[in-house]
Amino acid sequence: MVATKPPDFIFKDVPRSTASAVQDVAFEESLVLVKSAIQHYLNQFFDKNGKYRRLVEAVCPTVGQFVTDVRVPRPGDYVDPTTYKIQIARLWQGLKQRLPCIIISETGWNRQGSLTDISGGISVPGTDGMQHSPLWISNFLMGSIDILVGSQDEHTTGQIASQLINILGPLRELTKSSILQPTTPTGGSTWEVRLPMNQTIGSRERLNIGDDPIDSIWSTTISLDDVHFEGATPIDMTAVVPTEPDVSPNDPLDDNFPDTEILVSSPVKLGRAQPFRVMNARYNAIVYSDNPAVAIIKGETIIPRRVGTFNIVVANGNTIGLSATIFATKEVAISLI
Repeated sequence: MVATKPPDFIFKDVPRSTASAVQDVAFEESLVLVKSAIQHYLNQFFDKNGKYRRLVEAVCPTVGQFVTDVRVPRPGDYVDPTTYKIQIARLWQGLKQRLPCIIISETGWNRQGSLTDISGGISVPGTDGMQHSPLWISNFLMGSIDILVGSQDEHTTGQIASQLINILGPLRELTKSSILQPTTPTGGSTWEVRLPMNQTIGSRERLNIGDDPIDSIWSTTISLDDVHFEGATPIDMTAVVPTEPDVSPNDPLDDNFPDTEILVSSPVKLGRAQPFRVMNARYNAIVYSDNPAVAIIKGETIIPRRVGTFNIVVANGNTIGLSATIFATKEVAISLI
């Protein structure tokens, strides 16, 4: 059974390399959200079951022939001959058929910095013995979005472009869609996209495909020159809840000394230092990683080096070697996400 995606579903492709996964930061997420929000807004007009489909058919009759799905959900499941399938995508790779199509792309952004780029939250104790405190990374972006329209003839390109001007202009005001927001929180993030009042439409151009001059497309561009994005992405920060031992760390009576315990959250994200805490450590204890290729220990902080697993080892500093006395060990995983 195929799961039905929610109407505000945001698609994000799987990272193709380790570097791209590590560099997937809040700024890149913001750009994806801007284009996804505009894509979702346009789909509400071009989808047969879209929220504003009837409105656009009444105000813009010529756009009624363009839909995102030409199949009619009736017995026999036939294709409606009076309609043309149109593709709306954020990437060229997202097109399932060539034309007609609408492509959403960004042309440049200016990030506005402030003293509140990072704000802290309330520290809450967790069930893992750690203290959790969310940090919010804020992004305020100002930039431009280009909406490219392509078809096999000049008339169709002009039709779609003129109706997009209506959708992004008067119908945007009529539907109160100047500010686009998620209907449900996405992973704790809060954001909004503010669309500009003015749009710029370029001239229609004929572009040849390959060497055959007959095989060509007509395209034009609608520019949104003042798109604003404002959002905040939460990052969970952890710290150890300190507790006092029942006896002094220098107590020579081993029978009365509590067991050494290692408190750490696992998995640890690659590229981010993770604090941990050793509870009830002996005065002569040392702490180290048994696999320095995966992570190293500096003080009471884990420095990840690559994906894998390793053990935090607490041992007697006077008995280093194969016969070392091990007080405690804790397995920790290093992951990309």
